Amino acid sequence: MELVAFPLGNRIPDAAALRARVETALAPLLAGTQARVAISLRLADGKVVLEREAERVQPSASI
Repeated sequence: MELVAFPLGNRIPDAAALRARVETALAPLLAGTQARVAISLRLADGKVVLEREAERVQPSASI
């Protein structure tokens, strides 16, 4: 999985674009895990960008 960083000082995309990038990057990871995964991504002001929870058959993992 290729990590994409936002260099310090650069503007990050709007919340919808950021959510789309994160969901696209996480899709292979979530599809390949058998764990229960909970993800929450929020902006500095507390606005929720992404919250997902996937139930699987194996032990839990939180990201």
